[in-house]
Amino acid sequence: MLWAYKFKLKPQKEQAVTLDRWIELCRRQYNYRLSERFDWYEATRSQSNACSLLHGPTPSIDHVYRNIPQFKILTKGDNKGSRYDLVKGGFVNWATVQKDDLPNTKDLFPEYAGMPSQMLQDVIERVNKAFDRFVVGDSKGKKSGKPKFKGRPYFKSICFPQKAEVVRHGVVDLPKIGEIEFNQHRPIPAGFTVKTAIVSRECDGYFLVLTLEDKAIPVTVVEIQPTEENSKGIDLGLEFYTPKGYKFWVVDQENRLDLRLTGDGHCLS
Repeated sequence: MLWAYKFKLKPQKEQAVTLDRWIELCRRQYNYRLSERFDWYEATRSQSNACSLLHGPTPSIDHVYRNIPQFKILTKGDNKGSRYDLVKGGFVNWATVQKDDLPNTKDLFPEYAGMPSQMLQDVIERVNKAFDRFVVGDSKGKKSGKPKFKGRPYFKSICFPQKAEVVRHGVVDLPKIGEIEFNQHRPIPAGFTVKTAIVSRECDGYFLVLTLEDKAIPVTVVEIQPTEENSKGIDLGLEFYTPKGYKFWVVDQENRLDLRLTGDGHCLS
């Protein structure tokens, strides 16, 4: 079973500066990884009513996949040393390709070196989910709109997928940032452990969302799923149109007109 608790975070000044810097770096990483997906997506498609006279409907295969590794050699697990294809049937396993490119990002931009690797991997997962909803759709096949690049007001949270721990009451230990106090207004239930931690920056401060997990409690699945056949809808209608401070109620527009005609319309002005 999974629960999510939200607390008010109380970081020190140095910790708040670090959180702001990490949020900004994750936003830049999100936009860059999304631009990589868009570049490949647009290069492998063409308009049905137009065709370039230089290179045909689409660019050459070598141009499209010039910066994308075709495979990698596994270095961990039971299949260590075996080949893992990153491109199959023209489709790229972008989540793996971009995660493998994170060491290059840390080499080119030293400011990323001090950040948890799992945090940057979570940013790539967010890009992958947003793009899959745009291209593939959800479990019911319903697609979302085209993902947008995130400006500063629209990217406000970072995730710690691992190693976040509540060390004592009102204190959480986050990777590579240390212990931060938070307003623990409710206790952690017995048997639950912290699975992930999300730090969000809102208009009134920082907040901490802890995802708690207890594997001993099974997840119950509702046997009866709501459908049109087993569901009934009841329309109660509108009893009153609008209330006024002097306890005068307008029932509907017809009565509103009647009140104006009878001289009581001054109450409605």
